[in-house]
Amino acid sequence: MSKELNVRKPTAKESFQNIDKALFFIPLILVLFLSAMIFLFPDASNKAINWCFSVATGSFGWAMQIFFFVNLFIMLYLIFGKIGKKRFGEEKPEFSTPVWLGMLFTGGTSATVVYWGAIEWLNYLEAPPFGAEAFSDAGLQWATTYSFFNWGPSSLGIYSVVGVVFGFLFFVKKKETNRPSMACEALLKKRTYGWPGKLIDIVYMFGIIGGVGASVGLSTPLLAELLHFLFGIENGLALNAGLIVFWTVFFVIGVYGGLQKTMNKMSNWRMYLLILGFLAVFIFMNKTQMLNTFMDSFGRFLDNYLQMNFYSDPYGWDGNFPQNWTIFFYAWWLAYALNTGIFMARISKGRTVRELVLGGSAITIVAIWLHFIILGYYSVEVYQSGLIDVIGIYQASGPYAAIVAIWNTLPLAKVWMIVFSLLIFISGVTVINSTAYTLAIVSTKELKGTEEPSKLGRVFWALALGAIGLALIFLGGLKPVQTACVATGLLTLVIIILILYTFFRYDAPQWDRYMARHKEEKKTSSDSVSDTAE
Repeated sequence: MSKELNVRKPTAKESFQNIDKALFFIPLILVLFLSAMIFLFPDASNKAINWCFSVATGSFGWAMQIFFFVNLFIMLYLIFGKIGKKRFGEEKPEFSTPVWLGMLFTGGTSATVVYWGAIEWLNYLEAPPFGAEAFSDAGLQWATTYSFFNWGPSSLGIYSVVGVVFGFLFFVKKKETNRPSMACEALLKKRTYGWPGKLIDIVYMFGIIGGVGASVGLSTPLLAELLHFLFGIENGLALNAGLIVFWTVFFVIGVYGGLQKTMNKMSNWRMYLLILGFLAVFIFMNKTQMLNTFMDSFGRFLDNYLQMNFYSDPYGWDGNFPQNWTIFFYAWWLAYALNTGIFMARISKGRTVRELVLGGSAITIVAIWLHFIILGYYSVEVYQSGLIDVIGIYQASGPYAAIVAIWNTLPLAKVWMIVFSLLIFISGVTVINSTAYTLAIVSTKELKGTEEPSKLGRVFWALALGAIGLALIFLGGLKPVQTACVATGLLTLVIIILILYTFFRYDAPQWDRYMARHKEEKKTSSDSVSDTAE
């Protein structure tokens, strides 16, 4: 249960004066400008997006492949090295282990993962890697294998690695800030507070906007398709736009109407609905086939990890498969990495480095793999049984229609459609809420105690997130979503490398010194109180 805080509410004038103008106006204006350009010049925007995607994945995809391979060794060092025993502060853990793991599980699930879990395999089956023929048995084997790789340990492990850096920043260095620039303070020194530091924070904000905009751009059409099935509402741009506007308005009402408690409850409801949806599919699916498919796919993932990691299709024989998928997902994880890492760090006070890396990585992977094992394997089962023409629906009406058609094969289908609709709706509200709140915090000069960022700032960021999500839907197809992730993820990669270099080169060796200083300060403070009492 969440406790209500006695929050100080600054005046409108104080809120405006406390806004960091560079961090607020530069990203906000650029996002709104890009969204407007997409609506005004869709054809030119599509050409620009295709060019950006081609350049980013073709010219720099290798850098992401190397980075995530190296990240696997960073994780092993943090788990088994001396640093693994280091603790984030002297206090006891703020949350019990089951509650902590539950919060990490929730952080690893969203409406977007529901989409990918149900249909990702079909994207791979249509254009499989390593020379396999489309819609062949070999193609299906790779299709069910690649989900474990793209959403695997070295990929999703970047969240907990970044979490370690910010856990050190929050609970060892005692810095009350969400700005990534502060994690580079030992490297940048005074420049942390100048334009180099602001540039790092602006890139971080663009990463969040690009990643969340892509999530909205994928989950909204699925909700629209579900509403079309349930109520016969025409599924078009108007319905998608209406959903995003409704989410944004709902958030604005929450900001000004004091619905924060409701937002917290909705996060819990999202978990319950997800579990209910899983159970519905699990009960009616073929468990033996599910387990056999899992064992076969997981074994192929382990056997071919290095080949999949460094596969670059340099001659385009497989239709640039790694660029379209592996590099795209790598970029998406990078775009989300700082924000998710900060979240993991904030809830890990009192935990050890080893606990954060193992717990954060394992529970996130389990949470996401369950989507593929349950939702994805049920979709494969429907496809192989010939119960409906999955490929025909996919090619004629798109992935969202295919997902709904697959779910329609479940007994009591309409009931489960309502469950998934509520899940996606609540996810949309909570994603916009939490992201707008984060962006408002970063673009605020200083927050003391229990102060909150300005309401106006949170509303503007919600509008910006809605605008970029709607612009991606307006362009249509997956490519705009992929480009938004790749462009922002590539920029974020540079920032993460700087942060990790600063941590391992300057900060981590000082861990014990910082902890000793805090003990001495605490002792001095206690002695002072004792002397005063006497």
